[in-house]
Amino acid sequence: PMVAGSPVALGDSRFLDGGLTESVPIRSAVQQGATHAVVLRTRRLDERSESAPVVRSVVGDAYIRFAVPGAWRAWRDRGKQQALEEAAIAELGDRVLEIRPPLDAPTVPGSSRDTTLMTRAMAIGRTTARAALEQEVGVGTR
Repeated sequence: PMVAGSPVALGDSRFLDGGLTESVPIRSAVQQGATHAVVLRTRRLDERSESAPVVRSVVGDAYIRFAVPGAWRAWRDRGKQQALEEAAIAELGDRVLEIRPPLDAPTVPGSSRDTTLMTRAMAIGRTTARAALEQEVGVGTR
């Protein structure tokens, strides 16, 4: 949230990126009636999410408590929330299509500012998603 910018004010409330509370909003989708889902992942199957350095956790914690106090619990519990999301995806079984970068795709750190790397990763993601959708649906996606 610190990198993405200040909270956005709408009416009397301030909001941060929804990824703070649900990095993969699968539980919300199911609660709203979804029976099937396509989940676009940004990490390869062999990649684990980055652990935040202690300084980022401490600074982030202080920032969230000050800037958007109502989001602090979500910030604090994001690891638990990610585990719940993974369980929800597993529970859907073959009703979810997860599309991940291939194992030979480059790692893009969450704090990367390397536009060449990110452009390359986006092209790989686009190609991978198109191929997976074409295989799943059986027709071109153009």
